[in-house]
Amino acid sequence: MHNYTIVYLCRIISIVIKHIPNLITISRIIGSLLLIPLDPLTSEFFIVYIYCGLSDVVDGFIARKAHVTSELGSKLDSVSDLMFYVIMMLELMPILKIRFPRFIWVYIYALLGLRIAMYVYYGMTKKKIMSNHTILNKISGFLVFLTPFMMLTDYLNIFAIITCTVALIAALYEINISFYGKHLDE
Repeated sequence: MHNYTIVYLCRIISIVIKHIPNLITISRIIGSLLLIPLDPLTSEFFIVYIYCGLSDVVDGFIARKAHVTSELGSKLDSVSDLMFYVIMMLELMPILKIRFPRFIWVYIYALLGLRIAMYVYYGMTKKKIMSNHTILNKISGFLVFLTPFMMLTDYLNIFAIITCTVALIAALYEINISFYGKHLDE
């Protein structure tokens, strides 16, 4: 091979690697849309659901390791996360409506209210919607992701209380970061 061929191939590989994380993120958007016609808690639902969850981890990991993180990738990831969780909730809400007692719904709505208030505050003071990617936010997101699996057990309500509590601690920690500008462990 000539040197220009090797250089050309390296450029092509570089371009492909640069776009792989965004392509994975776009595939999660498609996967999220595929959840809509599927019956919740079926094998088909879980296959697509697990793919969406794994792709959420893999896209960011590849982007960071390949040093190809971008503003577009970050926005795509946020859009795909929002889409995934909205579709998941719409799919699971009829079942959860029956399974969760009222106090768990109060807890969930209080958390949603707190999160919305945080985003409004960030939007007004920092002129952008932001969320810190703390370990607590990642843990609470993972627990929310596990919810459909827990729906197949008798421990759903206990799991929901634990998940909401972790999400509350994560939100309070994020408030601490936004007001004081530092992590608690600093």
